[in-house]
Amino acid sequence: MLITISNAQKEESIINLLENIKENDGVLFWQDGVFAIEYYLSYLNNHKNLWVLKADCDARNLTTSIPTINFSELVEITAQFYPQLAK
Repeated sequence: MLITISNAQKEESIINLLENIKENDGVLFWQDGVFAIEYYLSYLNNHKNLWVLKADCDARNLTTSIPTINFSELVEITAQFYPQLAK
C-alpha cells in the first residue's frame, strides 16, 4: 500500500495509520504534506519506504533527510505500491 500525505494538518487518524504501517508499505509526502514530515517521522520508526516529492519541497523552500523523488519516480512508486491511500 502507498500512503500519500498531502495535508499539513496533524491528524490522529494519520498517526494511527503510521503506527501500524507494514514493512512493505510506502509513505509519500507531497503537496502541503511536506510541512508535516518532521512531525510524522517519529511515528514511522525508521521505516525504509519513505519519499517526498522534490518539486513540492522546492516550491516551499524546504529541505529534508527523506529521499526526494521526481514525477517519473512517483509514477513508478505508484505502480509498485498498490493500492493507494490518500490522507
